[in-house]
Amino acid sequence: MKNCWIICGPESSGSVFIAKTISFATGHCEFFGQYSGHGFNSDSPSENLVLHRSLPYGRHKKVGRQSSRTRSSKKLLNSPKNMNE
Repeated sequence: MKNCWIICGPESSGSVFIAKTISFATGHCEFFGQYSGHGFNSDSPSENLVLHRSLPYGRHKKVGRQSSRTRSSKKLLNSPKNMNE
């Protein structure tokens, strides 16, 4: 029977350790630590699949705020030198 475990938790909560332990205990890994504990424990579908995600996962677009990099890029694009070209 195929099983899939999805482990998620905040940073530094031990969720990576739990993902590594499940991957080893189910026999997917030959030795503890073979799987890094991040992402999937296999590149292909397998009998005992483990997926780990630390929260928050991914980046969300900031609403209503611009980073200093974005502001400086807009200043460069709107500078008089670039407007004459």
